[in-house]
Amino acid sequence: MNGDPFKILDNVPMGVFVLRGDYTVLFWNYCIEDWTGIARDEIVGTNICDRFDHFCKAAYGSRIEPIFDGGPPTIFSSQLHKNIIPSVMTNGQLRVQHTTVTALPAPADSVREFYALFAVQDVTELTLRVHQYRTLRDQALEEVKMRQKAEKELMELNRNLEDIVAAEIKKRLEHEEMLIQKSKMAAMGEMLAAIAHQWKTPLTGLGLLINDIKDSYEYGELTQSYLDDVYNKSNGLINFMARTIDDFRNFFRPDKEKEFFSVKQAVRSTLDLFSAQIRHNKISIETVFADGDAASFASFGYPNEFKQVALNIINNARDSILERLDKEGEDSGFSGRIVIELRIRDDEIIILISDNGGGIDEKIIGKIFEPYFTTKDDKKGTGIGLYMSKLIIENNMGGRIFARNLGDGAEFAIELKKSESTTAWIGA
Repeated sequence: MNGDPFKILDNVPMGVFVLRGDYTVLFWNYCIEDWTGIARDEIVGTNICDRFDHFCKAAYGSRIEPIFDGGPPTIFSSQLHKNIIPSVMTNGQLRVQHTTVTALPAPADSVREFYALFAVQDVTELTLRVHQYRTLRDQALEEVKMRQKAEKELMELNRNLEDIVAAEIKKRLEHEEMLIQKSKMAAMGEMLAAIAHQWKTPLTGLGLLINDIKDSYEYGELTQSYLDDVYNKSNGLINFMARTIDDFRNFFRPDKEKEFFSVKQAVRSTLDLFSAQIRHNKISIETVFADGDAASFASFGYPNEFKQVALNIINNARDSILERLDKEGEDSGFSGRIVIELRIRDDEIIILISDNGGGIDEKIIGKIFEPYFTTKDDKKGTGIGLYMSKLIIENNMGGRIFARNLGDGAEFAIELKKSESTTAWIGA
């Protein structure tokens, strides 16, 4: 039998071939010829098992044999039965096939009543789309699960958020309180040294007056007028010492609320208390204040905290100068100098504190305001002074503080917002 009766099957968009009951190929359409690269003339009239031996295996024969007796259609899929007619695409991958085998009436003179018509459909693209769909579906389901998990965690977090925030705030406040206490302890040492220096002169004067009383008694010169004079001088020295204690106590008194204050007066007050001690180290202090009364230098904040910042920077300048003096030696002719300058720029008050202590190493100048960072040894520095200064100026008073090297030393700049308040100033 020739292939003419099946010629119409050349036009269907799938692979089609027909087998006789003895597995002889009767028809091989152009589509499957193209897929396999096997020409029709090469395979028609030959046994299919010669090309594809799996046809003669029981797993395939048990499904194909009933077709030749007019049995119901059977299906072969690539996923379950591999490819019944393996076909390689241009990308080197096998086509995914779906094959339906149907009984086809044979001529009356045939040995068996039916032929087997194989319709091989290329479902590669469809399979790929199904796979992509399943992948997207699985990804979507996974994302839904992740979102549900995240929502559950978020709900749990929200339930505990208030406690977490409260705990973090408490921890931060405790940490800042600890830093403040350490800073106060360091400042206390400076205060005691300054008090000792301030008291040294009046104590010496009291000692001289007491010795003078003794000498006057021994030489018979102890008169009422003399006692009155000694009494008045002694009271004057004692009052001076008492005022010194009051001044220092007010200097370190914590500010409860923000208030208007004169930056110029705050700087002067700091220098009145501590400049004598610094000059004792043979360091000169120069002040360059712009013209203006107290109101011209008015700011809103915590005056005592600002004074502690100014003192901290001045003490750092002093330490830098003393370190340079130790390196160069007293015979070098080096003379320490600290310059404090006040400027007014638009709506800002600028405080500049510079020294000639050699400056700050450029490698670390960006770290000097970090907590616990210090270039001094443990006995001289805690590493919290400049950190606390930054907190006070920038967090508590809304200003800005920074440092740079200038000439043969360092310069610290503090910028505070100028207040236009007409509050009456005391001690301007």
